[in-house]
Amino acid sequence: MTTTTRRILSPDAWTRKEEAPMWKQELPVDHYVQIYPRVSSPEQKKNVSAEMQQDKGFALLCGWIDERIIMDTDDLGLSGQLRMEDRPAFVKMLRNIANGTIKVVIAAQVDRLFRDRWGQEYSKFMEICFTYGVKVVTPNPYRTGIDFVYDFSIPWHIDKFRRKCEEAWNYIENHIGRMLAAREELALAGF
Repeated sequence: MTTTTRRILSPDAWTRKEEAPMWKQELPVDHYVQIYPRVSSPEQKKNVSAEMQQDKGFALLCGWIDERIIMDTDDLGLSGQLRMEDRPAFVKMLRNIANGTIKVVIAAQVDRLFRDRWGQEYSKFMEICFTYGVKVVTPNPYRTGIDFVYDFSIPWHIDKFRRKCEEAWNYIENHIGRMLAAREELALAGF
């Protein structure tokens, strides 16, 4: 069976508007792709981030046809700190990976997939993707090109994904934690 692929320009090539990219990445556009949208709370379901994560435009830009784009919004409003098996859309996505339906997962950012302190969940996910030959793609901030294609058969991609997941947890612990503590202190002071 011949695999159809679509070449995507590097992030640098998109910003410099070069005709010939410095490197190319091939994506298996003859397989299904799964877009994974997630926001942390029910209130965030109506924000711009949630809307952008549900946009199929980036997948279409990468070469998939609409009929091969899977999107399940069941995890909108669920925390990324939940285990994979506690998120309904994630469970369905794992089934799609295991049965060979999808070969690429698109996430707005790595932190949409995981907010995991100890790394157990994202380590399992990387191993699953490695086992089934699945890549994870994140778009650039403008959704006009690819920020990164994580191929877990490449050791430094594993390191980069792990660092992004650690950054996501650090954001929760340092930034959000400080904001909540400050809000609580102001509330106790009557503000």
